[in-house]
Amino acid sequence: ADYRGLFASLSSTAVVKHLLLDTFKVAGGSNVGGLAGHSAGTIQKVGLKGTSLIETTSSGNSTGGLVGLLMNPGIIEQCYSGSSVTVRSTAGTSYVGGLVGKSWGTGTGAGQFSTIKNNYSRATITTSADNVAGVVGYAGYTKLLSNYFAGVANDTDGAATERGIVGTDWGSNTITDNFYDTEVCVAASSQCSTGVIAEARGIDTTAMKSVASFLRTGGW
Repeated sequence: ADYRGLFASLSSTAVVKHLLLDTFKVAGGSNVGGLAGHSAGTIQKVGLKGTSLIETTSSGNSTGGLVGLLMNPGIIEQCYSGSSVTVRSTAGTSYVGGLVGKSWGTGTGAGQFSTIKNNYSRATITTSADNVAGVVGYAGYTKLLSNYFAGVANDTDGAATERGIVGTDWGSNTITDNFYDTEVCVAASSQCSTGVIAEARGIDTTAMKSVASFLRTGGW
């Protein structure tokens, strides 16, 4: 079935705050997430922990640790997926992320962006899908601000669309001050490359633990 999660879908007026999901499994086709299969609402301070599994079991799209498909004017803020969380999909799927599978807006005006800001993921992503990343697998018309990834994005087909922060930058995105740990990613023989996205920066573990790495003009 599609649209699987604690909530199948969250509307633009929905607000979910201060929630911890611990040790669970969610499986389905398209639009699968630990919290919601689809969201256009506001999600703040929600955490995923414990030995938890979010997976797509058929040739579906949009699998994320927190939300499968994020649509405008949806916001995900101050959320996390922990180190024992696994996001998994089978061959023939697309859009897999440690927090969000696919994030999509409708334009560049007010309320037309979706927003992912001030979050982190330490999840393990295991997939042979296209468009894979530690935070969001595929993004368009999205504000991606001050997030970090310190987990493993292990794309078994070695696709060029595997990244530390965003798998495929479709365009019309605002991407600022995002970081990922290159040593953790490389440990799984994954690419976790930055591509051409200057604001999705790979730094080593020591730098990830240093406040100085994140304090700069316009930064955190």
